[in-house]
Amino acid sequence: MTDLDLEKWSTEANDAIKISLLPPSGSRTKATTFSPAFTYAIFGKENDEAHDKEPDEEAEGNGETIFGYRDLKLRLDFAADTMRPDLRVTWAEKLDPVGEIHADEPEDVLREFMPCKSGCGV
Repeated sequence: MTDLDLEKWSTEANDAIKISLLPPSGSRTKATTFSPAFTYAIFGKENDEAHDKEPDEEAEGNGETIFGYRDLKLRLDFAADTMRPDLRVTWAEKLDPVGEIHADEPEDVLREFMPCKSGCGV
């Protein structure tokens, strides 16, 4: 089996996700964009020891890591007037499966929390 540099293929979910509230067209208000403070409730692993730690504790395996991508970006936009979501996922490179090791599917995970699982579009 090939040695994998796990750190090279790991992305902090808090850094990869950008959430935007987009104003209605014609509005003079600018979009508001931010990253979430915590993502362990969405990307956390069951039975992960990190769940016994306080959310602000830095720990490897903190349940806020997405595995299998380089330069992963998850953009979640909401129309400010309707809260209709639009999810876009991009990456520079995705890890090919090696035995039982495979890339996470962050888009599928996030869509489970969205009102329209296949994409609503803002």
